[in-house]
Amino acid sequence: MNFNFEDLATHYLHNEQLIKYDQIIQLLNNEEKFTRKSLQKSYKIFIKALQNLQNYLENTQEYYTSGNNCRGGYWEITYDIFATLNRECPNEMKIIYSARSEEFNKNHVRIYWEGTQTLPESLIAEFKNWA
Repeated sequence: MNFNFEDLATHYLHNEQLIKYDQIIQLLNNEEKFTRKSLQKSYKIFIKALQNLQNYLENTQEYYTSGNNCRGGYWEITYDIFATLNRECPNEMKIIYSARSEEFNKNHVRIYWEGTQTLPESLIAEFKNWA
């Protein structure tokens, strides 16, 4: 078997390329794991914030309605109740704002039960005991 320089060079470059592909795949898998964990923590914190808001609304006997539309399930509350939630539950409302799950209409505000984005890492770190 005779190998010439071009064959050896091609073999070497092919192996180098495969190693780089493996490294890239490993990095992507690690990124995916990190993102999945971040999403799970974000979701748990968001659910905890919703539970706290629901407990507050029920304990204070504030009036709210529930409903569904194409965006998902929501609570519909008046602006007065919304202002009260901002005053009385600032941490929970910070999470609601960060998840972009509020919708403002002419006479009411809707708080959706599903966030439209993950929470920033700073909020996840701040509320890590909720996750």
